[in-house]
Amino acid sequence: MEWVECLLPVYNKDSDDKIVQIINYISPILVHNYISKLLIDLRESLNFSINKVKIKKFLKNKGINTLKDLAELILIRESSDIEELYSLLDSNILLIDRIKYFQGIFKKPTRVKSRLVSHERRLKWQIQRIYRARNLIIHSGKTPYQLETLIENLHYYFDTLMNVCISNLAENDEYKTITDIVNHYSIKKCAYYNFLDSIKKEEINSENISSILSISQI
Repeated sequence: MEWVECLLPVYNKDSDDKIVQIINYISPILVHNYISKLLIDLRESLNFSINKVKIKKFLKNKGINTLKDLAELILIRESSDIEELYSLLDSNILLIDRIKYFQGIFKKPTRVKSRLVSHERRLKWQIQRIYRARNLIIHSGKTPYQLETLIENLHYYFDTLMNVCISNLAENDEYKTITDIVNHYSIKKCAYYNFLDSIKKEEINSENISSILSISQI
């Protein structure tokens, strides 16, 4: 498993089990852009839906150009705007359900944190499944259940990890090793969770939505 080998420098032989350490090290990197990815996927689905011409025109007329704009449309704009979008998606119940799901889980800071913690828990569980599958193949030669899905997930995790590490090492002189990057994202995740805890009673608005959802202007 390449992603294990590339992170061996952060492995402490005197501490927990190796795979547990590695999971704890890489999970902050793998979850840091989770909400942005959900919004990007939603934007792509809207742009390539059956009624895409009218939907693109609607988004343009409403000034939906960035992820922040899309998040505002879903979470804080006038209900008439989102209802108009629903009317354009009347034959796509699954896409409407995705938007409503997004509204439900990201309406408040407490829900944002809860969703991220849940996602990170599932991600760690998935990596453990991949590691067990690897051991099963090596030690018994058996084919694990849902091997193709596990390979797809591993490929995504590895690509994400490498892209983050390479871009950070290339763009920031402060980072000299992968360990530096891992530590940065671990600290960043803790600070983000603490921030969400500190504003748990606030309502999401146009001023704080980027910070609460940790999204960029893309």
